[in-house]
Amino acid sequence: MDARTIWGCAIGSVLLVAACGSETDITPASEAPTAGTASSPQPAGTGAAVAAGAQSPAGANAGGAPGTLPKPAGSSAVGVAGTGSAPAGGAPAPTAGVAAPTAGTGAAGQGSVPPAIDPNVPPGTAGESTGPDANGGDPRRPDASKLPKVNGTCPELKDGTMTLMGTSFELWVGSKPGPMYLYWHATTQHANEVERAFPKATADTKTKGGMVASFETTNSKGTNTGNNVWYTGDFEAADQIVACGIEKGLIDTRRIYTGGYSAGGIQACAMVTTHGAYLAAAICYSGSAAVLRGTPKDKGNLPPVLLPHGAPGSDVLILDMAQQSVAWEADYTAAGGFTIDCMDGGDHIASASTRMGLDGHAMEFLDAHPYGINPMPYAAGLPAGWPSYCKVVGP
Repeated sequence: MDARTIWGCAIGSVLLVAACGSETDITPASEAPTAGTASSPQPAGTGAAVAAGAQSPAGANAGGAPGTLPKPAGSSAVGVAGTGSAPAGGAPAPTAGVAAPTAGTGAAGQGSVPPAIDPNVPPGTAGESTGPDANGGDPRRPDASKLPKVNGTCPELKDGTMTLMGTSFELWVGSKPGPMYLYWHATTQHANEVERAFPKATADTKTKGGMVASFETTNSKGTNTGNNVWYTGDFEAADQIVACGIEKGLIDTRRIYTGGYSAGGIQACAMVTTHGAYLAAAICYSGSAAVLRGTPKDKGNLPPVLLPHGAPGSDVLILDMAQQSVAWEADYTAAGGFTIDCMDGGDHIASASTRMGLDGHAMEFLDAHPYGINPMPYAAGLPAGWPSYCKVVGP
């Protein structure tokens, strides 16, 4: 297969790797969608601009003017597979000779893990909050003006499939206030991907309360954030489910998080830059810059962001996701944001199963970062046990 044919395959979907006509799904057999799970059809037509200055997979870069990559209707295979691998028993080791992204301030083992915040304990208890802010409110909660408002009437919130504002998603609902997790899956994948990316989040709704909304299909409104998988119009559904969860007393507004892998990671980082006002923290797995770069629309709240990805030249599908992650970080930290970069040395497909969840540290990161926490608990370095390839990249 010549380079032109490979590139023609590569501009299809974002989480399959094969020659044209042959597909490989990253979902382990034990975690394949169960009967009755909705499929995730992609809109026909052409994709919008992906990353600025995007070139062929081997040479994607972060600079230059925005480019446009068409997505052929019906195309399902993706081009170049990464060269990294994920060794058994843990996260993949960095590829020899590959420099890690810009390092930040401190190595693993220097930081400390703050106590978990119980949503049922009033702020100010057990060292959680130092007192009211200038407006008399809790400084660790988003101001009411930052929270989304209900559009129309809220539906009954219960476990199962739901569609709001034209975007469908799977919903897990607790019985008391708790964290809210908003998840965006990768191309060709499904809402159950959240089980690997945010381990135990869905089960924890039954004991810790809160909600999980894992999006399944797009409403195709607004700006295409990557390759027709997700659009900015889907944030309308995210806003509505958050607003309804708050109205029904099911969400601790200190703990509203988002995340995603590949196309979903791009969408999650796009949500940070456009809807960061009420987010506590985010995780963008192998996807970040693309159409919407890392400069936040509102700098009043800059949620900390964890960016696990593979090696430059290996974590490649349409774009070099390692380069795009570093480019997004540069924009975000220049605006004053705090990020943690985890370059594991792997590729885009084979390393996905170990990258998602970050061996338990993904949820640890979210738990340690409620809304507006200051100072950042990991600013001086990461807690003991974190992978050595993770580095703080802060302002």
